[in-house]
Amino acid sequence: MKPNLILLSLVVYLSLFNLYYSLGIDATNEEGKCSGSNENTPKHRVELYITALNNSDFLSSMQTVVMNIGSSINFSIDFIGSYSIQEHGSIHFSSPNGHSEIEGDKWMLCGISNLPENHQFIHFITCLATNSSSFSHVEYCLGVIKSKNIDKYNQIKHCYETGAADQLLKASMDRSKNLNITTSPTIILDGSIYSGHTDQQSMISAACNLKQDDEKYIGNLGIKYMTIVIFIVVCIVLVIILIVLAAYTFYKYWKAAPSRWLNMLKTRGVSDSLQFSHIQVDDPVEEASAFDSGETSSMLLETGPWD
Repeated sequence: MKPNLILLSLVVYLSLFNLYYSLGIDATNEEGKCSGSNENTPKHRVELYITALNNSDFLSSMQTVVMNIGSSINFSIDFIGSYSIQEHGSIHFSSPNGHSEIEGDKWMLCGISNLPENHQFIHFITCLATNSSSFSHVEYCLGVIKSKNIDKYNQIKHCYETGAADQLLKASMDRSKNLNITTSPTIILDGSIYSGHTDQQSMISAACNLKQDDEKYIGNLGIKYMTIVIFIVVCIVLVIILIVLAAYTFYKYWKAAPSRWLNMLKTRGVSDSLQFSHIQVDDPVEEASAFDSGETSSMLLETGPWD
């Protein structure tokens, strides 16, 4: 195999992989928007249906999602449960995890209602959810709001302490019931139930890659898929090239094998001949020495015809 060709193939492969990665996975930009979106791009609808208890990890992931692409989505949260109207007009709520969850629902809805700007409520409800088994640290979460905006703090407190929280929870449960949602969490993206992974990167990619009718989105989508196709084709071509190079190298080796074997046999034959001739020929030094000493003449006289 030629090293230069292999190196070039690797460079092309890595370049296309980097382009595919940047277009196919990185769904956000530095401004906290989906890549390719602008002020005129329609916002995606991300609807979340949950119970207040046992969702702290999921809400933490959603907090990251909202912080990354909050300006590109319309984000809403509703709660799962049921209620009944009592004879004296009060509302009795039921929730899968009991009374403490109802109280958590109310606090979260009051935060959602009074902190709508840039989805600021996501920080408040995530704070509440970190210890949602008892909601014992509500005052701590409220204190964070109070340190930033005393008016918002007062509005949230007033919402919970009056009948406003009950009405908010009733309306929220109605929205969940109308969609027959009973599983927490349930995510709906632009009207379709999302069934993929719920980690933050998967959610960001899913929310940003929702199909829109605007030309810019379609153009970006076309570039993305074209890049994927090119990436796959180049991978296939590189594999074929490597297979051909390996086959060609093996063929050259196999074709040259008989010549190498013949040379080996010839070399061994010459070596054997030299060894054989060395065994048959007397030592010339010994012969010369015997002739000079007269031993040869003596032998001739003793065995000659004069006997």
